[in-house]
Amino acid sequence: MCKNNNANHFNFLINKCEDSLLYKYLIENQKYPFKKKAKFFIFNNNQYVDDILKMLNDVYQDIQIIVYKDSYIAFYFDNLDISVKDLFDTIKEELLIDLHIHDGMWVDSNTLGSNVCEYIIYVVEKIINENHKKLNTNVTDVIYKLVKSQNMNLLDFIKTSLLRSLKQKQGNLEILHAFFINNLNVSATAKKIYMHRNSLINKLNQISYMLNIDVQEFMQASALLMLILKEVE
Repeated sequence: MCKNNNANHFNFLINKCEDSLLYKYLIENQKYPFKKKAKFFIFNNNQYVDDILKMLNDVYQDIQIIVYKDSYIAFYFDNLDISVKDLFDTIKEELLIDLHIHDGMWVDSNTLGSNVCEYIIYVVEKIINENHKKLNTNVTDVIYKLVKSQNMNLLDFIKTSLLRSLKQKQGNLEILHAFFINNLNVSATAKKIYMHRNSLINKLNQISYMLNIDVQEFMQASALLMLILKEVE
């Protein structure tokens, strides 16, 4: 269950009453409230938040937005061609504003609401509110910070979630293992595992999408490797 003192800071924009399914999932750790897997992102409050919320509702056919303190958390289900980062780059350019965006994780019926709740609280308080220089973050930034603070409970949740996503398709761990030991070199990895280079790139893009981590970017790949090293050895 999400800590009661933190629960008081949540405000549900779509389902405001406390008996809403999303409230029960996050705060009371009850049943997963959606019919399919969802993804979420977090952005900080600002004077143009009404314009941003309108734009988001225009882009996403189905979106549920909640507030924790001064940050907005959006759960969505659409598989769009545009990434969250690119979408908010467009929004920031149109409104001429700076905005901290945290591109979160996939959640599904196997994900405990209390873990999602704690993740959201950590991101708002330790990533968004404490970091005013880096305006685009994702789960790898959380991993680095958690490793430094030795917060094993949240690390274990992230690790379990990422491994569950990876294992949805056979061979993903083996591909990552080969990619890591070949220092993220696509050509060397393709040769090592006897796969066409373009096919490997497609596989890596699929893995990146499943994890919401760019495995071809050094810092993000390093965070992932640090977390799941024993699984890919």
